[in-house]
Order: sequence, then C-alpha cells, then structure tokens
Amino acid sequence: MSEETEIKPLKSKTDNSVDDSGKKKRKFKMPSALIIILGIIVIVTILTWGFQGQSYNYYDQNGNPVASTVTAVGLFSIPVYIIEGFANAAGIIFYLFVLGWFLDVVIGSGAMESGIKSLISGLHGKEIILVPIMFFLFALGGTTYGMQEETLAFYLIIIPMFLLAGFDTVTGLLVILLGTTTGFASSVINPFSIGVAVDSINNVNIIIDGQTINITMGDGMIARLIMFIILTTVGCIFMTLYAMRIKAKPEKSLTYKTHNNDVEWAKETFKTSTAENKKMNGRQKWILSIFGITFLIMFLGMFPWYTFFNDGIPRNNIDNDGWNSWLIGGMSTFGAWDFPELILLFTASTIVISLIAKMRGSQIMESFWRGSKDMLSVAIIIAVARAIPGILAASGLDYYIAQGIGGAISNVGAWGWSYTMFIVFFIFGLLIPSTSGLAAATMGTFSIIASQIASFNTSPEQFTQILIVTTCVYALAVGMINMFIPTQAVVMLSCEKARVPYGTALKPIGIYLGIQLVVTLAIIIPLLQIVANNY
Repeated sequence: MSEETEIKPLKSKTDNSVDDSGKKKRKFKMPSALIIILGIIVIVTILTWGFQGQSYNYYDQNGNPVASTVTAVGLFSIPVYIIEGFANAAGIIFYLFVLGWFLDVVIGSGAMESGIKSLISGLHGKEIILVPIMFFLFALGGTTYGMQEETLAFYLIIIPMFLLAGFDTVTGLLVILLGTTTGFASSVINPFSIGVAVDSINNVNIIIDGQTINITMGDGMIARLIMFIILTTVGCIFMTLYAMRIKAKPEKSLTYKTHNNDVEWAKETFKTSTAENKKMNGRQKWILSIFGITFLIMFLGMFPWYTFFNDGIPRNNIDNDGWNSWLIGGMSTFGAWDFPELILLFTASTIVISLIAKMRGSQIMESFWRGSKDMLSVAIIIAVARAIPGILAASGLDYYIAQGIGGAISNVGAWGWSYTMFIVFFIFGLLIPSTSGLAAATMGTFSIIASQIASFNTSPEQFTQILIVTTCVYALAVGMINMFIPTQAVVMLSCEKARVPYGTALKPIGIYLGIQLVVTLAIIIPLLQIVANNY
C-alpha cells in the first residue's frame, strides 16, 4: 500500500536534548500529512478573500469565453467541501478498502513470506542472482499496489539473508527501499498515485472544443510500462554492481565497522526465521498464483486495447441487451476498467483466497475490517485533500490562478511543460509528504492550468495526451521523493529495521537518485513525448 498510512515515527534520543542552561530543546518535527493538508485548506480559503472580485474567464460547452469574478468562501463552509470530498472520492476510497482486505488475507496466509524463503533456500552459491530478482519483485509491488509499509515485515528475512550471503546491511536496505520506490516512480497500475491523479483530473470539468475531457488509469499505461522497464533495469544494474563490489571488498561497506556484529545478529535471526515453513505448501502456492493472476487481470482490464483496435474508439459500456447482459450488462469494456470493475475483481479474488486458506466466515469479516483499517488514514487524506480543489472551483480561484500561471509559461510548449511539471511536483512532494494527498490536492488545478495554456489551439485528443504525460511525470517525481524524504515514516523505519543509520543510507541513495534523475530527464521524459505524439 501507499506510504501515506500514518505510522508514528520513532522518537530520536536527541528529540529533547538539554542545553547548557538545563532547559530542554525541542527539535522541529514535521507535521503529519493530514495536518499539512488541513492547513493548506485554511490558507486557500483565506486566499479567496484576498482575490475576491478579481475577474477571469472560463469556457462554456461551445468554447466561448465567459467572464466571471472570484468569490469568497467562508471558513465555516470548509466542512461542506470536506464532506463533498468524501462523496467525490467514494469510488477510490471503497476500492482501497477492498485492496486492503485483499492484501490482509494474502499476507496473513503466510504465502508471500514462504515464497521468499523458498526462493532463498533454492539459491545456495548463487546469492548474487537474488539481488536483481528481489529488486525486481519489490519494484513490481511498488508499481502495482504501491507496496511500502508491507516491506517492513520482510527486513528480518532479507537483511540476514544478504549478510550471510557476503553482502552488507546497506544492500538489503537499498534492494527493498529503492526497489519499491523505483516501482512507485512508474506506477503502471498503482491506485495510490495514478488512480488518485486520474480521479482528481476527472473531477474537474475541463472542456476542449466542446468536449469534456476524461481519462482512465489505462490511459498512458504503455508509457508507464516503458518507464518501469527503464527505471527497474537501471536499478537492477546499480544494485548488482553495488553488491558485487561489497562482496569483493567488504571493507568498502559503509557499515563495515559494525559488520561482524551484524553477521552474528543475522545468524541468530535467520536461524529463527527459517526454522519453519522453508517450503511452500500447496495452499500457499495456489494463493500466490491467484495473487499474481489478479494483478495480471487488473493490468489487462485497464490496458487501452482500443488504441490498437476498433479504430481507437475508447471505453463504451457493455450493452444491456446481449445474451450475457444478466451478468455483465453495464460494465465497462475490457481495456477500460475503472474502480467498480476493480472492486469486483479484488472482492472475488479475496473470497477465493479466503476459501483456499480455509478461513471461516467470521475470520473473513475480521480480515476485511483489518484491511480497511490499514487503508483508513489514506482514504481520509484523499477525501480531505479533495476539499482544496473543491474550494478553488467554488470560488473561481482555480481559473484565476490558472490564467495567471498559464500566461507566464504559455510559451514553454509540450516539452517545457513536462520538465516544468516534474520540477513543480518534486517541490510540492517535499512539502506534502503524501502521494495520494498531493494528487488529490493539486492535479485538478494543474489540469486547468494546462487547459489555459493549450487554449483551443489544441484538439481534445492532443490535450488528453498532455494530461496523460502530466500524470506520468507526477508519478516519476513523487516516486523519487519517496526514496529519501525523512518525513516518510517508512523511510526512517526501514533504516532502523535494516540497522543502517539514515545519514549513512543517504550517500548511496543520493548516488542512485542522481543516476535516475539523469535517466528521467535525458531519456524518459523525451520518450514520454514521443509516445504521446504517436499514441
């Protein structure tokens, strides 16, 4: 799941250090994502007062400009927009609850843990192969369902395994942390980044040439798949070279001073963790198979097949008058699935896995409540953040801001827009430590800004491609931020679980981030433009 889940960071021993006068010094602590978003809501509301009466233009169904003015929004109206945020985000919120249920059942079955242990036990003498394999698997988790918190359970397996294979603790940390965040940076079908971004864009009524613009999670999947292949390949090469270097020269390790103690700890820990369930049983194999098949169906169900067939005509609902209309009438066609179809898919898969695991009815429901609880903080952040574009739209401040910014960067062009948005999202991501919250709060407004720049010199099809590229750039930026930002509790907890100080981890993470930034700016963003122009 995504990194937004509220995990309380462990307090440092120096959080309340004592100065010479004997008084405790309080260190600054970054507020939680929810507090930051609530603060932004209040600031945006106050801004509507300051810009009240300012004129702007919006466009009607026929593309004609309509003059209007910014109106003020009252502070007491904020709860109204938060409630509307919950209503507008109902689809993705319920999907997240079902996804949490699905993951709780799979992880609770022990199938994932047993699968990793089986992989480890079968590669004696070929441990170097584990590095790219494990990196790829964690990247796959990051790009499909935003895997991050779930990795915390695997550190006691992965770190000892790498230590006993002749590597160091940093190797294990980087494989897990950078693996998941590299996958997150492409977010092929990740609901926490692309899903929320798409939902936020569609919640804004953008009209180009008389046509309302909407996109799906499937739009841009080809480009994001290319991103995943490039970023993950670079990651696998980087990690393999790093691991080989450490194995050949252990003294080059950043944690060499504690290496002997780490190895002794690994021997005890690994002995305990592999004492049971070295091999997967039949049920666990079936569960992992269904787990993989579910995400494969999800990928195929959202893949934009209409791009290649049916003259590129997109996503029409299945007719209600067919022979099978009693079962699938009204569903979106395969290749244009959205949250309702994904909810149905993951519900069915969860029930099947529950039956294979021989769970009783009461256990299935308990699992649903646990999984939903794990996603609750994410859902709340998404819904509350939706109040920001709601207030902007109600006041007209979104169009006023869009016209101002659009005029300032109107000549950047499609390529300049992509690079500008990457920088903007990178900066915003440092300020709002919530992937879903950032998308919900900003994507709608940036879509309006894009529409102001495009104006009506751009066809609906061309503007759709601009939005698709924008979502891809957004995923790239926030994925890379998640590699190092200390306000993400998962980053700090990962360092603790791996027995690597955060300051020590920053050096290899910084090198890796620099490489991926060069790849992104020099290769991926230009490729996004090429794919968009030929989509």
